[in-house]
Amino acid sequence: MTPGNKSGNSISDTDSGAIQSIGETTEGKVYEGKIDNKYGIVMELSINDESVTGSYYYTSKKSPITLSGSIDNGNIIRLEETVKGKSTGQFVGSYTPDEISGTWISADGGKEMPFIVTRNNQ
Repeated sequence: MTPGNKSGNSISDTDSGAIQSIGETTEGKVYEGKIDNKYGIVMELSINDESVTGSYYYTSKKSPITLSGSIDNGNIIRLEETVKGKSTGQFVGSYTPDEISGTWISADGGKEMPFIVTRNNQ
């Protein structure tokens, strides 16, 4: 970041195709999609460098589930979900600013389902 640049964005205009850069902060990105191609979900994520926090809910229930985790190497995302302080599962997959996809894994590792969410730009 250059002095006087308060945006925190270190991607230059010529790097518009680049994945998120170190030093960039993104708040409140909303993603919508499905787990196992049948369970509708909405995620809201805040990204600060490699740290990710947020929540998601099933569209049928609308009860928020806490998410926290990281983005490694600019594109590998790992999010642990917790309910009342107890781990209930995790999302592991590929991250781009417009799409996250991979596998949801139950806390005991006994169940795995594919997921995909895309950014809602509204």
